[in-house]
Amino acid sequence: MSQRRAQKNARRRRRRRSDAPPHLYVVGPSGPGPDELDGPGSIPARVRELCADPHPITLLSGVSEIISAADPRLHDHVGRPDAAEPTLGELVETFLAVDTWETDVLCRVVAHLTSDAGLARRIRRGLAGRAARGPAWLQRLDDITVTGGYLSTDPLRDADNILLEVSLPGGQLACLVTLVDHNLGGAVRDCFSIPAAASYYTDAVESSQEGHHLSVRPLATADAHAMLTPAVARSLRLWPRPESDSWPGSLALLEHLTGQLPAGGQGYPGPASEEEQEALVEEFLDSDWWHWEPDGHEADAADLLVWLHSGFLNLGPARVSPGTVDLVMTDLWERKSTDLSLRARRALPDVLRAF
Repeated sequence: MSQRRAQKNARRRRRRRSDAPPHLYVVGPSGPGPDELDGPGSIPARVRELCADPHPITLLSGVSEIISAADPRLHDHVGRPDAAEPTLGELVETFLAVDTWETDVLCRVVAHLTSDAGLARRIRRGLAGRAARGPAWLQRLDDITVTGGYLSTDPLRDADNILLEVSLPGGQLACLVTLVDHNLGGAVRDCFSIPAAASYYTDAVESSQEGHHLSVRPLATADAHAMLTPAVARSLRLWPRPESDSWPGSLALLEHLTGQLPAGGQGYPGPASEEEQEALVEEFLDSDWWHWEPDGHEADAADLLVWLHSGFLNLGPARVSPGTVDLVMTDLWERKSTDLSLRARRALPDVLRAF
C-alpha cells in the first residue's frame, strides 16, 4: 500500500469515528495518535475494551481503576505523595488535549466519579464544545443511584459483605460488593462489581452449601454509609494495604456511591473502653471457664488478650474465632507484648483456650 493511500484511509477512519452516532459502541481502531497515548495496553485501548461490554458497570469499574491508580492516598507511604506519580489532573489535561472518542468517554466518567469538584468543572468546560460521543447512556450519568443495601455475615463474624444495589442509566441494575475484614480492624479488604441485581448474589448465597452458614438481610443505606466510610479509611491507613484484582481499583466507585448515601446511620461498634475491658477480664477470671487460681501473671495475659481484641480486631473483645486466635498467637502478641513477663507469656495459650 502506498503512503498516499494509507494517509487517505487514515482520514476516512477519523471521519467515521467523529461522525459515529452517540448510541453506537465504537470499538474499532481509532486511527493514528501519539504512540504514548494509544496502542496495545494503553488507556484508550482499555476504554475501547470496556465500551465493548453493553453493561454500564463495566466501564464505570474500569474508569474507577484509572482514577484510583492516580489517587495520592495510595502512593503516600511516608507522609508525602510520590512526586514521580502523575496526578489525576495531569492525566485529564493529557486526555483533553487529544480529541478522540475514547478520551471523551474517559473524561466524562472521570468528571462524574471524581470527588474533586474543581477537576470535574474543568473537564466539563473542556468537553463543552465537543459532540457527544460514546455510549448514549453517558449523557445520563446523573441517573446512577443506590437503590438498596444488604449485609451478608458469617456466624463467627470474621468478615462481612456489604452490598449496594445500583440503578444505572437505561434501567439496568448492578451490585457493588465490599468485603469488610474484622480481623483487619474492620478495614475494606476487597470490593468488586456484579453486573446484576442484588438478588443474584443473595439467591446464590442462600442456595449454596456455604449459604447455610451465612445470613443475608436488608441493610439501611444510612447504616451502610456509617459502616463503609470508616472501613475505607482504615484500609487506606494499613501498610501493606489490602489488595485484590479489584481493590483498591474500585475505590473511586465505592466512594462515589457511598457519598450518595444518607448520613446518621448506625455503624460498627467502636473499641471497648478501658473500664469495659477491665470488667470483662474480671468477669472471665471469676467465671467457671477459668479453672485455675489466677495469679498476677495469668491476669496480665488475660488483660493482654482483651486489649488486643479490642484495639486491633473489630466488633468487641468478646469475639473469638479461629481467625482471631491465629492472629493473636502468630502475630499480635509477639509484636505488642514486649513488656509482658515470661510467665505471663507462657500462660497465654491456656488463658486464650479458656477465654
